[in-house]
Amino acid sequence: LTGHNQHLGLPLWEMCRDCFSLSLTTHYYGAAQDMSKRLHSILDGSENPVTEARSLET
Repeated sequence: LTGHNQHLGLPLWEMCRDCFSLSLTTHYYGAAQDMSKRLHSILDGSENPVTEARSLET
């Protein structure tokens, strides 16, 4: 870790803070981004939930 840290040229607390905020952002916004992508693909017609549901029924 120390060698990796020196290679990046960042103090350890700086790296930890960035890692921490990144993991928080990923945790809280990851699900929202997934929903947003899915919604957009439904809206632009590349994904159709109705035909998906029908194909599951048959």
